[in-house]
Amino acid sequence: MDLVGRRAERGGIAAAAAQAKAGRTTVVQVRGDAGTGKTSLLDDARANLVADGWLVLDGTVGRAETDIGWASVAGVVRRLPVDVVEGRSPAQRDALRAAAGFEDAHGIEPLRLAAALSDLISDLAATCPVVLLVDDLHWLDPPSAGAYSFLLRTVVEAPLLVLLGTRPTPAPIEPERLPLGERLVTFELGGLSIGGIRELLLRQVGVDLGRIDLIRLHEASGGNPLHVWETGRALRDGTPIEDAIAPRSLAELMGAEVDRLDAAWLDPLRVAAAIPHPELADVRSLCGDRLAAAAIDGAERLGVLSLRGRALRFRHPLLETALLDGLSTLERRALHRRCAAHATDLEVRAVHLAAAADGPDPDAAEVLDAAALAAEARGVANNAARHALAALELTPADDSAMLHRRQRLAAAYTLKAGDSGAALRLAEQVLPFITDQDERIQLLGIIVIGRATTVDTSAAIADVHALIDAHPEGSAGRVDSLLMLARLLVFEDPAESAAAAEHAVVAAHQLGDSDLIDQAEGSRAITLFLAAEPIDLDPLVARCLDTDGYRSQTMPLRGMVAELCVWSDRLAEASDLLEREQEYAVRNGELVTAMNVANQLAAVCERTGRWIEGSAHVERARTIAIAIGNDQVATVRSAELARFDAVMGHTRAAQEAIRVARLAYDELPSMLKMEMDYTAGVAAAYMGDHAQAAAMLTSAATIASDGGLLDIGCLPFHFELVESLLATDRLDAALAVVAKMRAAADRSQRPRPLAEAARAEAAVLAAQGDLAAATVAVDDANTRFALLDLPFEHARTKLLAGRLARRTNQRTRARQHLGEALAIFQRLGAQQFAQRTTTELNRVGGDTPGGLTATEAQVAALVAAGNTNDEVAALLFVTRRTVEANLTRIYRKLGVRSRTELARRLSAQNG
Repeated sequence: MDLVGRRAERGGIAAAAAQAKAGRTTVVQVRGDAGTGKTSLLDDARANLVADGWLVLDGTVGRAETDIGWASVAGVVRRLPVDVVEGRSPAQRDALRAAAGFEDAHGIEPLRLAAALSDLISDLAATCPVVLLVDDLHWLDPPSAGAYSFLLRTVVEAPLLVLLGTRPTPAPIEPERLPLGERLVTFELGGLSIGGIRELLLRQVGVDLGRIDLIRLHEASGGNPLHVWETGRALRDGTPIEDAIAPRSLAELMGAEVDRLDAAWLDPLRVAAAIPHPELADVRSLCGDRLAAAAIDGAERLGVLSLRGRALRFRHPLLETALLDGLSTLERRALHRRCAAHATDLEVRAVHLAAAADGPDPDAAEVLDAAALAAEARGVANNAARHALAALELTPADDSAMLHRRQRLAAAYTLKAGDSGAALRLAEQVLPFITDQDERIQLLGIIVIGRATTVDTSAAIADVHALIDAHPEGSAGRVDSLLMLARLLVFEDPAESAAAAEHAVVAAHQLGDSDLIDQAEGSRAITLFLAAEPIDLDPLVARCLDTDGYRSQTMPLRGMVAELCVWSDRLAEASDLLEREQEYAVRNGELVTAMNVANQLAAVCERTGRWIEGSAHVERARTIAIAIGNDQVATVRSAELARFDAVMGHTRAAQEAIRVARLAYDELPSMLKMEMDYTAGVAAAYMGDHAQAAAMLTSAATIASDGGLLDIGCLPFHFELVESLLATDRLDAALAVVAKMRAAADRSQRPRPLAEAARAEAAVLAAQGDLAAATVAVDDANTRFALLDLPFEHARTKLLAGRLARRTNQRTRARQHLGEALAIFQRLGAQQFAQRTTTELNRVGGDTPGGLTATEAQVAALVAAGNTNDEVAALLFVTRRTVEANLTRIYRKLGVRSRTELARRLSAQNG
């Protein structure tokens, strides 16, 4: 039977399923207020898909399961045949079984489990189309939400359909913020029309109302299907029309339905509402066989719930809410105590005990202690912190030893959960009472991290000095603390940072600890690099590439050297190292490592002109930052997307991203402010807003200089700053920036800074009118950039060279540089710069190399890049016929006969 008023949505889901079945993962989000029929629509889709041969994996959880780690993933895994899970690799099998509660968890890493689940579902989809269904998304437990977000980002080409039902409120997964594009389809469920209300009442309730009463019911219910259905049932049962359609909220209607139930049934039904995944056996155990049977049988006859096999399911979650809301505080606590006594799962029991507490309870606190440890082992840091804090709250005030122990543990768990501010407060409060040296060291470490991440660097530096003194001379902990000090000082006092790193190198060699030696030497190299000092990177790169499976305890040398390779534009080596780091991060579930790798991969893509791929890495880094609770880094990554959008010509998206991200600017620490200014300023420069770019990039340069961050390679925004200063008639300021660039480049002698300095000098010399010297400088920059794998920067240098040649009336030279720049920009999809280059070519006049006009050169570059004629027409805002006419002339002028020959010819011209 067709759903009332939902034909369009059913058709849309069918179309999305067809797209998914063709091998393109598709997400359907059904969003609407409570009672609008999300569940009915999803149930209808489930039935149709099962009939069509799809495998449905149901990850729906209820309100009672929100605080249980991996509840949704556990539901999915538990419904699979045993051999499906047992057939995975040992690491994936163990992670999946532990998350599902089949065996004790021993350190589930979220990313490892997410990868295991993604691989499992991808492999299942290779045998038959798969549906992942998650209704009531707003109640999804956060760890499962992270795993599903990872799935949606990584499993793209598969016959996988994801059906999500959610209310228009914040949810753990926000599909709009994932890189889904056209793979996301959203249906907003509103109220039914008057005709839809009449159809629902007739077909599903058997009530026929006149038009006046239908209008009144529509006004009272807003067309909400559940509201209409409940009102229709009341009318059918004899309630007078005036009483039935009196304006009442849906919650009140649910409450009224609960009030009509037999009072003897309420206790069993409330038990079913309070526990996760309720089964008939649970209710029987807590309420007795006879009472449970009578209540379930009666409620099922009235349509309040249904019994499917052993599982109980309420008709609507609002009924569960209404049942529990009818309890007093004391009654609610008593119910949770009974449920806790019955629960076999440690975390479920802990949640009930916390809800039942009405004061200090040593026994309950012990259970919560154990639950915190179990949650940590299951990789659910938020739950571990919540249980630890609840245990602390339930500890008697006169048990000071236990209070201090639990406060220390709560600080550690809270830090792991990503709330460094709360961890800092807890650690500071308990530190004066702790005498054990190891425990004091642990707390000092929490305090250092807390202060460093809450923008109190000076206090963090003082604390890390205390931490160094707390460790005995010659200990590994002392070396770790010295490295921490070096990292904290790198932007505050570069000389002291270098001294701390050097001290750590000496101490590590004395210990003979190879991991610490690598960390210390990597830290020293980064410190020297940022200060624009020369370093020999080759031995470090060789060590990392030769050491398969290498991993340091805290900060791996491989990760540090990969970052140094990115900054040095040794991009092939950087990609190799980052691939190894990424494999490690996925295998071991290290989210911070995964986030750092994504950041660096985005930088590699940006430097090589792969904007779309780079954007995906930025989005991944942002998603991980959100998952680990680092909202500040997530904000900066959101702004970074604007830089990619701007270069591709997506001006409106870039402007909006900058506007939203900068709302949080004042709350950022100085280094993140610098990064925000850098990324937003470069985007503004790309879009031609030089006044805004000059202001932001000047701020970024000031923060960088004050922090001793001098190397141009790690923050390549200084040329944009020089351009923007010149465009806003601030020649003296531009000269000062160029002088600093030259000094840093001469000191480090690294290729990128030398090329950047030469190009910036060309720009200011041209502004001063010394076109001859400017031409020499730009030729030097051109030669240097040609040796680097930086096609975008090379093309920008050619653009500058072309402009200078035009100003000196060297038209052939100008056309050559500009034509080559245009071809590169078009190949990379840098639309903003392609348009600027076309404008310059039009100013020069005449033909580009090969006899092509500026328009023909654009068409040729786009066709050579693999675009169809229709796609070229859309990009250039011309007709297909215009493209075909230009292409005919291009073939004739260049003497080629096919698109392949054209691409080969242009590639040869571009070197």
